[in-house]
Amino acid sequence: MDYFLAYVQVIAMLKKRAALHKHISIGRVSGRVEELLRRRFALLERRGQLSKAHDIVHVRVVSFCAREIAKQLALKNKKLAKEADIIAEYAAIAGWLHDIVRKATEEKPHGIHGAAVIRRYAKMYPHIFKGLNEEAFKRITDIVEIHELSLKEIEEKIKDWPKEWQIVARAVVIGDKLIEASGERVIERRAFFVGNERLHRGDLQYLKKKYGKKAPLYAVAMESCMRLRARNIVENYPKEFQPIVKKLHAVQEEFYLALLKHLGLTEEKLFEEMKRIKFPKFEKYEKVLEEQIRKANSAKKIKRMPNDVVKAAVEWIMHFSKAKSPEEAIEKFKPKSKKAKEWLEAVKALREGEEKFLGEKIAQLFRR
Repeated sequence: MDYFLAYVQVIAMLKKRAALHKHISIGRVSGRVEELLRRRFALLERRGQLSKAHDIVHVRVVSFCAREIAKQLALKNKKLAKEADIIAEYAAIAGWLHDIVRKATEEKPHGIHGAAVIRRYAKMYPHIFKGLNEEAFKRITDIVEIHELSLKEIEEKIKDWPKEWQIVARAVVIGDKLIEASGERVIERRAFFVGNERLHRGDLQYLKKKYGKKAPLYAVAMESCMRLRARNIVENYPKEFQPIVKKLHAVQEEFYLALLKHLGLTEEKLFEEMKRIKFPKFEKYEKVLEEQIRKANSAKKIKRMPNDVVKAAVEWIMHFSKAKSPEEAIEKFKPKSKKAKEWLEAVKALREGEEKFLGEKIAQLFRR
């Protein structure tokens, strides 16, 4: 009996060591991938090809969020709890890689292009991904390929995946969407990416001829409509995430509706304008946009929007539309409106302690 117990203990110890070794091995992959991204982004920046709204800071934070979310989701699953750390590392790697390709456009799917680039790197530099088995590498590239779709579309894509890879996919996508919709953070990123990068050198350049000086305002309003009413709908998030998403969306919606008041538009009129000018991806999401706009019934909210908030949204976008980078925009911004000052203070606080802030928010979700 003693020999049997000793045998069982030795087997358990070996399994534990094997799991630890696997975790360390995958963690090293994560480190090598991070270095790859830093080198690639530095090169793209020197060439003037890097989206400064999707730089190393963005992928680092998405990787951090993906790791934390995946670990918590895995711990909730009794069958996968022992693999939580390994699943978390897979999510971290996918988070680093999700925007390996990101140009100032929404016309071409960057996820598909990104997955192709990763496969090419794997052939050129196989040592970077040493430690990932064939399935893990395939699933991670698949996640990169689909991550830009709407939450509903992604759920349809992963419904037959193994549970652990569903967790990884959700963690990466939710991490990315939370960043995109994280209160004041989204105001900063969208004002620069949409009102500046996409408008001046991307797929929205044609709006400058249509709207002149107001083009940045129309561009951000239309993309905000697309995000809020079609691609990142609150109800499509897992239930445990919906409370925080609602809170974060409220900041974005206030910003969006204030823009509509300044432009003299309702959401219904904005919808018709997006249809008329063939705004990117409008046809794909036309039905859901129409349905969600009807549900939102926001006409009264727009009318009641305080003038200070309206002024804040306008001066914020116009300032970011002329900056060379988000960092420059934040550093040089001297807002006049009270609300814009509040947004600026919140953005600065987020940037200074972003991982701590997001880590606390994620932890709060799973303490419910």
